[in-house]
Amino acid sequence: MNLKKWLLIFLLGLTGRVVAQNKEGIFELNKKLGRGINMGNMFEAPSESEWGNPYRADYFQRIASLGFQHVRIPIRWDTPARAQMT
Repeated sequence: MNLKKWLLIFLLGLTGRVVAQNKEGIFELNKKLGRGINMGNMFEAPSESEWGNPYRADYFQRIASLGFQHVRIPIRWDTPARAQMT
């Protein structure tokens, strides 16, 4: 077997081990995060209330009272209303 093939096989094997180790770390991190909720369709709409789910000041208190420990907030920055320079 020539050196290039051996090196490629070695690097692929090493990459597989690194990915497997990181995958285990991801599951541990997920356990630490606890139960979470996604606040989708709120900050991704063209305007904050356009999709019928506007932000309310009490959302985070309500979410915590229901036992959630973290919140994912997807935001679409290229929405024209948010991207305009003032």
